Amino acid sequence: MKIKNAEFHNNRIILYKNKKDIEIFVDNIKDIIYYRPSFWGFISAYISWNTPGILQIHLIDKVENKKAYILRIKYEDVKKLPKNIKEKIGPTLIP
Repeated sequence: MKIKNAEFHNNRIILYKNKKDIEIFVDNIKDIIYYRPSFWGFISAYISWNTPGILQIHLIDKVENKKAYILRIKYEDVKKLPKNIKEKIGPTLIP
């Protein structure tokens, strides 16, 4: 699955950053958290699930000197993620 700033495969995630692409393997993902960052985002979630939220990817080992990456993504896109990546998402807004 491909969105504006990332590409999700069964075994890896590729984040498109300004200087270069960052490749994160699923085996290196500790957990993933998805949430809506603001009060109005939370309120609009009941009206439309199409508003963007934040996807935090926490890593086991550092990738490009970072242990976590943040990505803005719509809830509709989160529902389309590959199954092995959705399994890493903790108990948040994902049914």
